[in-house]
Amino acid sequence: MLAQLTVQGFLTDKPETRTISNGNTVTSASIAYTPRVKVGGEWQDSDTMFIRVTIWGKDGEMLAHKADKGDLVTASGDLIQESYKTKAGEERSSLKLTAKTIGIVSTKADRQVVSNGGGGSIMDTIQAAAPF
Repeated sequence: MLAQLTVQGFLTDKPETRTISNGNTVTSASIAYTPRVKVGGEWQDSDTMFIRVTIWGKDGEMLAHKADKGDLVTASGDLIQESYKTKAGEERSSLKLTAKTIGIVSTKADRQVVSNGGGGSIMDTIQAAAPF
């Protein structure tokens, strides 16, 4: 199965880059995404989805250099569902995204609660001032 997908989620670990035999580089990462659903008038977290991501070349190298576990990223590319058997013989499937584009939306450090002197966080101040 092949589909185009754009996903925004959190890196589950630091991306890792390796060089393959022909000299090209490939970076691997994993993104966790937890959709929110409305149930009976209240928003609740749904099951978390984990997507393995492969990024080729300089984009992947840059991601591995700049990004870290917990950073919020957006990735777009080709989504593939792969089937496999576990050591116990159980049939499983996983999602893999070959990213054509990927970018860091915010780092974990950016989202740390920082006091703005008024007892709230910087994010509280920004959200209160937002026109939407």
